[in-house]
Amino acid sequence: MMKTCPKCGNEVSDNAKFCPECGYAFTQKEAPASSDDYKVEKIKPRRKHSKVIPAVLLVFAAVLAALILIPKKLPGAKDAADNLLSRKPVINLEDFVVIKYDGYDGDGYVQDDYPCLDVDALQRKMDAAAPEHAGSASDIAAAVQLELTKDGQLIDGKHLNNEESVAVQMEYDSHNLDEICPQIRFVGNSKDEIVKLKVLISIDPFENYTPKIEGISPAGHVRMDTGLLNSTDASFISKCYQDYGTLPFTFYLNGKEITDDVPVAVGDTIEMRLNENGQSALEDNGYTCSGENKSKQYTLSLADFDDGAYVSNPEKIDSTVLKDLQNTCTQNAKAYAARGGYNNTPQFVGIAIAQVKSGIDINEYSPFIAAVYEIQPNDESENKRYIIVFGPPVIEQVENHGTAEAAENPGKTIQTFDRDEDAFSENTYWSVDETRMKLMALIDRYTFSMSDPLKEKLNWTEN
Repeated sequence: MMKTCPKCGNEVSDNAKFCPECGYAFTQKEAPASSDDYKVEKIKPRRKHSKVIPAVLLVFAAVLAALILIPKKLPGAKDAADNLLSRKPVINLEDFVVIKYDGYDGDGYVQDDYPCLDVDALQRKMDAAAPEHAGSASDIAAAVQLELTKDGQLIDGKHLNNEESVAVQMEYDSHNLDEICPQIRFVGNSKDEIVKLKVLISIDPFENYTPKIEGISPAGHVRMDTGLLNSTDASFISKCYQDYGTLPFTFYLNGKEITDDVPVAVGDTIEMRLNENGQSALEDNGYTCSGENKSKQYTLSLADFDDGAYVSNPEKIDSTVLKDLQNTCTQNAKAYAARGGYNNTPQFVGIAIAQVKSGIDINEYSPFIAAVYEIQPNDESENKRYIIVFGPPVIEQVENHGTAEAAENPGKTIQTFDRDEDAFSENTYWSVDETRMKLMALIDRYTFSMSDPLKEKLNWTEN
């Protein structure tokens, strides 16, 4: 016979005093006469899987302890762990970054094809690290993109300053590099760089140079070739002309650029400006100049003109030269009068100097002097006539003109005129009015400076 435990529902023997499943004590219909006759023992219930549960708890505790005790990995720890496991040699690509600079402070730049990886050096490193490796340094270099940055921003590698800090950033796919060369692990992110540029020496580029003027004032002109300047050292000019095909300086007169056909005169102020090619030629030689030294003004003196200058006013003619010139003209006037049958001697009235007006080609119309003489015809009843002796102008030059030392040591000023007979001509005019009209006909090309006696005689007014 079987009975059912009222607590857990387990079926037990009808004679059982306790439920073997939960420990329930079945109540006896008749209690024993004495408690000593029966001793009731409370049995702890037996649970299923009692040995399995502690084992599971032990494993769980071990896992939990491992999670607590093992620290979180820092950046790069995975790479270190992978390397430890795989035993791959490591090559840092930062060690093979190459960058070359050119130019000068403030205008430096990164040379073409840089930055890059030194493929030859990288190949040697790969061969040494893993002799049996696959892949090549060229393939690795092709898979790595290099960019130049400054303060975290991409830059074009131009207008760099000497000693400034930049960085070369590397971008690549690690899996791609692993496929190219599985035997080696490549690392590297960026490489800091200090820009190294050529150091320029600041100089005054005009120190040894002055304009070289050809011709005669006021019709001189600046030479526009490699010999344009008086200089103790023409290498700078020659190199600029050879390398760049132009002169290092540009010339200005009254703020306007001048060419070799623009007339210049004593007293004109020429401005020399260092042009772009001149700046480049300086840098090629390791020099530069500050802003205030990029131009220079130069006032032309008589010493700058190899051929001297025309004397433009009779009052500026040296007294000795003027007397000599007057005597020469008088001799020509007397000879002319004698050839014309005059018995009387020509009387000197005055002298005029004719200068070519601005804008008129001085090569076509030259300056001249006009010495005016008054002569009485043989018939005393006739009005006086006038002889004009046309002659060469007076030219003044410095004593050392045409020499290299003329600018520093010009010497005294010397005035001369051409004494050749062919340089003089004469003509006769029948009255004062006709004489005046002869000179007035020339004022569209010439301007006249006259001695006071002549101006009074001719009643001269030049508009």
